[in-house]
Formats: sequence, C-alpha cells, structure tokens
Amino acid sequence: MSEILNYKGKPLTRQGGELCYGNATDKYILVMRVMETEKVNELEVATKVFVQIQGTRETEDKKINVVKFDVFGSLYEAFDTGEYWLNRELEGA
Repeated sequence: MSEILNYKGKPLTRQGGELCYGNATDKYILVMRVMETEKVNELEVATKVFVQIQGTRETEDKKINVVKFDVFGSLYEAFDTGEYWLNRELEGA
C-alpha cells in the first residue's frame, strides 16, 4: 500500500487526469480534471483544467453538490485558485 501525499495538511490524490484535494470528512473537497495537454520539451503539460469545489455529502436527490467551478489554462493556476476557494468554503462551513 502506498502512502497518500499530503499538501498543506490535506491529502492530494490522483487517478489518471483527475486530482482530488482535501479530507473526505470535511464538508467540501477540490476536484480538478485535466481536459487538454500539450507537449513541451517531451513533457505533457496541462493547458486546460476543469476545477470544482464539491460537497462531500450527497444531496437528497443523490446528486453531487457542486459549489463553484471554472476552467483554467494551467495546473498551477487551477490548483492555486482551487485551494483558495476550498479554504474559503471550509472557513464558512
């Protein structure tokens, strides 16, 4: 079993092009999906990332509770903004 990477005290996991950041026991988590990439010096770099803040509890109609979402042009920009949104939502929770 591999260890889970923690960043600023919260777990960060990845499966394929989807990254999840935050504790499943918290009210919200950050979900990022890499939608497009391009090769830069033989390295795949994300050029379009869909970001959303999701509630961790199902709604009455069993749908995912999406609080906020947007699309960004880099993984850095997506994670930086998404982390800010997540922390803001958790402070108000």
